[in-house]
Amino acid sequence: MNGIDVARVRADTPSLADRVFLNHAGSSPNPTPVLDAVIGHLRDEARLGGYEAARNRADDLADVRRSIATLIGAGPDTIALATSATDAWETAFWSIPWRRGDVVLTCRSEYVTNAVNLLVARDRFGVRTSVVDDDEHGQIDLTDLERHLEDPAVRLVTLCHVPTHGGLVNPAAEVGRRCRDAGVAFLLDACQSVGQLPVDVESLGCHLLTATGRKYLRAPRGTGFLYVRPEVNDLIGAELTPLGSGVPHGTRPTGTRSRPTHRDSSRSSGAAPPRWVWEPLSTMPWSSASRRSPNGSGSWPGTFGLPSSASTA
Repeated sequence: MNGIDVARVRADTPSLADRVFLNHAGSSPNPTPVLDAVIGHLRDEARLGGYEAARNRADDLADVRRSIATLIGAGPDTIALATSATDAWETAFWSIPWRRGDVVLTCRSEYVTNAVNLLVARDRFGVRTSVVDDDEHGQIDLTDLERHLEDPAVRLVTLCHVPTHGGLVNPAAEVGRRCRDAGVAFLLDACQSVGQLPVDVESLGCHLLTATGRKYLRAPRGTGFLYVRPEVNDLIGAELTPLGSGVPHGTRPTGTRSRPTHRDSSRSSGAAPPRWVWEPLSTMPWSSASRRSPNGSGSWPGTFGLPSSASTA
């Protein structure tokens, strides 16, 4: 890879002394500089106390945000630190003031935790999820996406850039362009692409992007980040600001019902009757036995470990 001293990287990776490691899609082994930083901070906590040690690391956290921003072509004030990609994704998704009748568009290769959040939004707020078809390659079908985007109730498009199974890469930049044209917010799960593929938020056109540190960035487990494009506030009708910027993990941006957007001003708010979150898994569009996950392993409930007709009660 251009710009990477492979010999130095290998020398800084203790695990390579006795093995070939291939599970970077799960969690990469930490290099020596990361190991030294984590152990050094634990020693500072033991000596100074947790909060005092954290204050001493404030400049380091700011450097991390700048480094992430450089990596994805963003400004450091658009980056919030998180405890995982899921933490970042849920922070973005639940900052949107959902209303009954809102529509979220997603893909058949959606990550399971993201899909569960879509089910919760349906049951709590009456948000409907529409699954855009795949094309002949298993990628999101751009023509079908355009058709779905004609619905004025669409509030958000969520897409996995590189799903966790198989070698699929979704055409995120083409999705971003269509979302911009339609005036719809675009949330990109880049958990498996950041650090493995070139990722530039301007080229991708995403309004929100989430990723983890533990995979191809070789950071410790328990790290992640959220990118927030400032213009997204006008699309979702909420003041979503990366309040986690420059502070310890876990600070979440908070969405407000500040104003409706032009796409949802005619709908009233209201919550759907609550139901147990796992009950409707077999009713979601990706659960049909005729639909196969992109790696060809079977229907989505089969991917989740559930038969398509299963009752989880």
